[in-house]
Amino acid sequence: MNQTKSHNRIPLLALTAYKLNMGGVSNFILELGKYLKSNGYEVSIICTDGKGDWYDRIREEGLKGKYFSSIFYEWIPFGRIIHARRVGRYMRKGSFDYIINNHSFYIHAAAGYFFRTSRIMHVVHNQLEQMVERESDPLSDKIVGVSPRIEELARQHLSARMVTSILNGINLPGETPGGYEHCSERPNDILFVGRIDNRQKAVFLIPDIVKYLLDHNVRTNITLVGDGPDFEELKQMVVDKSLSDYILLAGKVEPEKVSEFYDAHKIFLLPSNFEGHPLTLLEAMAHGCVPVSSLLPLCTDICIEQGRSGYLVEVGNINDFGQRIVELLGDGNLLNSMSKNALAQANDHFSNTTSHQKYLDLLKSFEAEDMQRAKFPLINRKYMTWKEMVPFQLVMFVKRKILKTI
Repeated sequence: MNQTKSHNRIPLLALTAYKLNMGGVSNFILELGKYLKSNGYEVSIICTDGKGDWYDRIREEGLKGKYFSSIFYEWIPFGRIIHARRVGRYMRKGSFDYIINNHSFYIHAAAGYFFRTSRIMHVVHNQLEQMVERESDPLSDKIVGVSPRIEELARQHLSARMVTSILNGINLPGETPGGYEHCSERPNDILFVGRIDNRQKAVFLIPDIVKYLLDHNVRTNITLVGDGPDFEELKQMVVDKSLSDYILLAGKVEPEKVSEFYDAHKIFLLPSNFEGHPLTLLEAMAHGCVPVSSLLPLCTDICIEQGRSGYLVEVGNINDFGQRIVELLGDGNLLNSMSKNALAQANDHFSNTTSHQKYLDLLKSFEAEDMQRAKFPLINRKYMTWKEMVPFQLVMFVKRKILKTI
């Protein structure tokens, strides 16, 4: 805690993100915020780029909220620098003892405003190497990866003492999922839950996986819960491949309703190209939904015990995904055994209680440390370079045009 402030007052903590969009990172922020509030912190959730779909949930959960809109500033010269200063001044005025940042660029960029008064922790939720490099900010107290793979990558950019990992946790259902005694009794076959984004989630593989199953005489159904930038294109692919009878795109679903989908499905499909430590995978396992997932080293392989609590498949291998699903749907005993093992593994290793306690312990560890810091420029030059003179949206427009020509 800031050494100039009274140890008797309630410590102020900000959980920051660019937006509070529907998904695992926002759920992480809300759940951690509630836990830290229950342990004596005054918690504010601050969105630096806009509100996002789930912003209204902040007050519903009894937390404070604040958001900035960056839209105007990203269309004008020097706009991102101006917006970073807006964010920085607000954070400094808030006198936060702790800032736990979740991929907000502007918190990095404006760190000089609050570096001398706030402990800064960046939580990295994505194992994409360029993302880990960006988040590995020397102007911070700790980088927390949500998987060992992220920790491994971050240590390529920062000293080992600055980096750690804390696995994600979930709220466990606590009772027999869906009331079904056996997984094989569930009415629906396959479920996908997540952002409809092909770059990360590889959702365009799903129609081909279903086609593989049909070609092997497995009449099946798959439900996709979620929305995202590739929703309409995926919807058209389903129509073009004549798979509308087998693939249901459910779109956005209220968070409290998602558990009903887990309970009603036998298999959870996660064909992602990259992840952090996927909450939907843990949630599916906690509901006894058997995962068939991409093998992502030090990520999904620390969630699933191969052949016992699910299957791990080479990234992008449609035939292997299809073959594993055929095995599960064709053998009720195998499906039921894996379902029980998946549920047990989630209960034993992935409770929110364990994860949140580690964040609390990390915050407590800062209290005894000296807060003396050297002065630093208000704008962090690692993030704000000469390129920021050009309107950001113009840069992104040119990049998109170039990518389309490749």
